[in-house]
Amino acid sequence: MPTMIPPYPRANANRSEKAIFTTLEGIMDRPDWVVIHSLELAQNYGAFMGEADFVVLVPGKGILVTRRRRRISSSTRRGTGTSTRLRARPRAR
Repeated sequence: MPTMIPPYPRANANRSEKAIFTTLEGIMDRPDWVVIHSLELAQNYGAFMGEADFVVLVPGKGILVTRRRRRISSSTRRGTGTSTRLRARPRAR
């Protein structure tokens, strides 16, 4: 099982973050992995401060940084299905 930092999802984590946390936590054959949840990132080249939902440190392989995005929402109106991609916040330049 990877080392989880912190050892539990943050208090205001949404359902998908909790599901990802549980999935990563349940990987039993990777005891050398380190997973950091909800890591605040400082301001960088032309971008505002932000957050990485998960940072996975895999020894000898690399680092995976993820940011969970909004999902596609679907609705049905009079038998016709529609879907709309929710827009992410615009990035500062």
